[in-house]
Amino acid sequence: MTTTGERIAALAELVRLPAVLTVPGDALAGAALAGVPARPGLVGASAALYLGGMALNDWADRDVDAVERPGAPSRRGG
Repeated sequence: MTTTGERIAALAELVRLPAVLTVPGDALAGAALAGVPARPGLVGASAALYLGGMALNDWADRDVDAVERPGAPSRRGG
């Protein structure tokens, strides 16, 4: 049985949480280049899409990861 902390740690590893720190700058730079004002939900929505994409990428690669990366976060239960 896993603890809540272990589940949160596994989820953070699955979505590569530290990498999401690059998203705000990208979203704000994109808005500036497009000449539109940064709206309140822009950074949050971009971060959510990024994190979801990371998890979906692991799901899509699950068969390859089972062979090549058996210790990958997507291969662990929880």
